[in-house]
Amino acid sequence: MIISVFLIFINYLIANSSSLNYSFMNKGFLLISILLIFTQCAKEREISTERAFYYWQTSLNFDSTANDLANKMKLETLYLRYFDIDYSPGYKSGVPVGILNLDKGDNAFFKGRKVIPTVFITNRTFKQLENKEIEELAKNTVKKIEEITGDLERQYSNSILDYDDFSSWDEYEKEGKKAAAIFINNIQEVQIDCDWTASTKDKFFYFLELLKPKLNGRTLSCTVRLHQYKDRKLMGIPPVDRGLLMCYNVADARNYKTPNAILQSKIVKQYLKGDTYPIKLDIGLPMFSWAAWFNGKEFKGILSNWNELDAKNKTLYAKKEGNYYQVKTDTLIGNNYLREGDILRWDNSSEEEMKETINLLYDKLDLETIRITFFDWENKKIKRHEKILEQYYREFE
Repeated sequence: MIISVFLIFINYLIANSSSLNYSFMNKGFLLISILLIFTQCAKEREISTERAFYYWQTSLNFDSTANDLANKMKLETLYLRYFDIDYSPGYKSGVPVGILNLDKGDNAFFKGRKVIPTVFITNRTFKQLENKEIEELAKNTVKKIEEITGDLERQYSNSILDYDDFSSWDEYEKEGKKAAAIFINNIQEVQIDCDWTASTKDKFFYFLELLKPKLNGRTLSCTVRLHQYKDRKLMGIPPVDRGLLMCYNVADARNYKTPNAILQSKIVKQYLKGDTYPIKLDIGLPMFSWAAWFNGKEFKGILSNWNELDAKNKTLYAKKEGNYYQVKTDTLIGNNYLREGDILRWDNSSEEEMKETINLLYDKLDLETIRITFFDWENKKIKRHEKILEQYYREFE
């Protein structure tokens, strides 16, 4: 509306330029000044942002370096993957797998930060379960979340307090309870991650409806993939307090001709259509890469531990067109044996694509209060990309 009024005003000035008592220079200065003011107003929206990250490893691996990085980054929130749930034919139910190992790392990393327990559930789980079994799954999911939260709470207190600093056990125990209460108070949300489909949406949504009243007043959120955002009539709107729009993994990694499976801003643009989403959305952005591995043009798998440092190794890899690399000699990557002549496509979140995507999100979404979350935290990777991460966060502020 404001822009429309501005354009009408500009047209009026131009049409009546001969009758106005301005010199050509003055009229030009006036037009440019107005244009700059309106452009600045269009860009500078009142946005309250919160900086967040996903932690998707199976073991806690925080140390003083990680804490220093997070402090410099002003990281406020951590989505902490507690466990996955997959269907077990033996138990005929969804069961927790890949449970977070709490034995490593320094839990003092959580001090002053919100923690969001996150649970990934496979879509096939809901394909297999009936409503009665979903009710049991909801109960068991909350029970497992509370169990892990309790373990984290105790370890957190132990990690930030030293018994030698206290004159008595009672004093130490009292401060430990205070620390534990603060930690628990910083867990105000639980997130469920599931790539639900049209055929499983009713069961998944039923699970969410059962879960919410069991969370003791905590916010319930879930992930929303781009196709779920666009195809709302088919995919439905999840019954949660807020969602997180996953702006990554946008194309088929198995297709040799896919330019970049992780992020292409032109594909993101195709999905960001329609009215404002009915529930509040946060944003998830990629901070990871992988190699899609091909023998000829036959897809062999994803090498998740292959990154930009490996791509620079000219002894093992010959740069081809675009982001394709040819293996020069038989080699082992993790447990995968690659042969000479195999092709690796480095899928990533390039700076150019990221900035284009951020501009799209800025224009298309309601960003009045928004949590900006990158996937995923890994100490060495974050250190390498520290400066560009700061730039990305600032783009929303």
